[in-house]
Amino acid sequence: MKTTTYKGSDLSKDFKSYARKSRNIMKNNFELLGGTVTDFHIGFYYWSGFGVINGQYYYFSVSDVRHFSLKQILFRTAKHNKDFTGGMNQYLTTDMPIAYQIQNIISKRVNFVTL
Repeated sequence: MKTTTYKGSDLSKDFKSYARKSRNIMKNNFELLGGTVTDFHIGFYYWSGFGVINGQYYYFSVSDVRHFSLKQILFRTAKHNKDFTGGMNQYLTTDMPIAYQIQNIISKRVNFVTL
């Protein structure tokens, strides 16, 4: 059985451009909320990354754009910038301002306090 290895040059120019723009969009939206994008990975027709806002890490990703919608971004809490299993899956849509959606998710987080 032959294994195929892909390299960055196998990606289309359109996808590379889209991924770079997406990185900048996520970076700008995290900065609007006082945070930062700590990691951003461009894979074979998908991208993912981690950001931190007020000490809380978040994981975000877009699945293989050849098969899934460009309009949904997976978003969830993470313990650190290597936590790919983190919190509950939630989705951002590119049809609405991303910073607004992230702020809405953050504000709905429930902090349980034991007495």
